[in-house]
Amino acid sequence: MTALIIAEAGNQLLPSLQTAAMACSQQTEVVLIGAALSPAAERASTLAGVVKVHCFSHADHQYPLAERAALLSQQLIEQGNYSHIRCASNMAGRDLLPRLAAICHATPITAVLVIEEGTCFQRAIYAGDILETIQV
Repeated sequence: MTALIIAEAGNQLLPSLQTAAMACSQQTEVVLIGAALSPAAERASTLAGVVKVHCFSHADHQYPLAERAALLSQQLIEQGNYSHIRCASNMAGRDLLPRLAAICHATPITAVLVIEEGTCFQRAIYAGDILETIQV
């Protein structure tokens, strides 16, 4: 199966996206939402493991709202067969993930540090003092 990564098209795209794509150990598709995405899409397409880059490029998406990004991503999720959907653990990702999970009737798992198996995740709790393993 394929993993879907919803990425921001900012200056930090390449390092964080490369880390996420390499951690997948499976084929990865990337979603970019923003304005003037050609340079970001070219950089994303060169990363190891990335098989397809979906771009939602429009002037209205220069500062994408989580609500709009969730609806755009939902269209892809309904068409594709994705085992995991990932986004950065930053302000945009923490705003997007719960909305996307609600739309798709799924449970979000946040602050994941390690994916041990397809359904087994490790994350930090209590301000990073304890590592918790979750199996869904």
